[in-house]
Amino acid sequence: MIKVSVIVPVYNVQKYLRKCIDSILEQTLPEIEVLCIDDGSTDDSRKILDEYTQRYPYVKVIHKENAGYGKTMNLGLSLAQGEYIGIVESDDFIETAMYEELYAAAKERELDFIKSSYWEYSEEGRKWIDRLQEVECETVFSNYENMNKIFAPKSIWSGLYKRDFLIKNKIRFLETPGASYQDTSFWFKVCIAAERGYFTKKAYVNYRVDNVFSSVNSKEKVYYVCDELRECERYLWESELDVKRIYPYFVFYKRAVYAWNLERILPEFREKYMKRIGAELRRDITHSFMNTAGFYEEWQRDIVLLSEFYESYCRYLNEDFSRLTIRDRKDIDTLIKKEEVYLYGAGKIGQKLGRYMKEQKADCEVQYVVSNKANIVSGGIFSIADETLDTGRCIVIAVASGHMEREMAVQALNRGFDNIAFLNNDVRKFLANYIEEHELL
Repeated sequence: MIKVSVIVPVYNVQKYLRKCIDSILEQTLPEIEVLCIDDGSTDDSRKILDEYTQRYPYVKVIHKENAGYGKTMNLGLSLAQGEYIGIVESDDFIETAMYEELYAAAKERELDFIKSSYWEYSEEGRKWIDRLQEVECETVFSNYENMNKIFAPKSIWSGLYKRDFLIKNKIRFLETPGASYQDTSFWFKVCIAAERGYFTKKAYVNYRVDNVFSSVNSKEKVYYVCDELRECERYLWESELDVKRIYPYFVFYKRAVYAWNLERILPEFREKYMKRIGAELRRDITHSFMNTAGFYEEWQRDIVLLSEFYESYCRYLNEDFSRLTIRDRKDIDTLIKKEEVYLYGAGKIGQKLGRYMKEQKADCEVQYVVSNKANIVSGGIFSIADETLDTGRCIVIAVASGHMEREMAVQALNRGFDNIAFLNNDVRKFLANYIEEHELL
């Protein structure tokens, strides 16, 4: 019996292909089949594949005309005979015990899918990064118990999927010719349909990050991700699942995917792209099924930024404004010499910076700006929406969170500020130490 079918989509990867296939052949699980689907390669990939299929009878090679990743993967799914299905991208390679250990865990727990962590690999070495912080690991869960799993990295090649589960739930890839991002809808379908899922933080895949020809660097394919999200929505509405419950997760999943893609595409495409996704998100959040209760506030604010402040968001990403980074004490002292500045943020970081500025220059006028009017508890604090603010001044984003820093910068740009300063981590640490040593707080 074939326990695991390994699908390897191949397109012009002659440089990495042998290392990839060798890592699969070295698996300690003997009951596997290897399905190499050549999507019309024009380099020596075809020749390399034919060499392997002649030497190893359980390596099956299918050559076809170029039709894109989705069609390639669906062909592999149709041909697979294994109890579980794994995916290995042809520029990556895997650890020898990957499928033995994942299959054993899946069988023991009767899983629909199991997903592992991975290493980021380059010629300089590899590193493990915890990318499963949003989900509970090392425990079995259903789609109703842990919907946050859809926000985990898609990385569909880092696990196993039960073949009968995929067939029963009609889970396939979107066959957009030549498109990218086609793991987006596949992962969403798996997440909302799975009754028994499992994450482990153990890493097995060496995910190559230095292949300049990989799809992650194909930034010109701006709108293919929109097609993927439409496929997610179609699948949800046509399913027999609890659409009313799942819909808000879909909208926030869309937010996460769109925000992620926004930073990947070329600057000249961003404004048009944001107008399109902004219109979609404005429609989504007014749907009768949309319920934001229980979701992170920063996710909700992201929707507002993407849908309402898209022009300012683009300016922030493109750095289309006068940007100053405060790196050390000298930079703070230079800031103090400016006649008038605003400190955007009246929390711990903002107060520490304000106290330091006053301690260095007693007549320094410190004026705070906040996003929420409810935080105005005394004089000298203004709302970012206050019409009396002088937008010709420099405004300093004084917060600890990188997410809040971005949000506040977009708000400042939208308000009309063009001269914005940011604190780096060294300055934040300096302020904390200085205030503590001098007992100014």
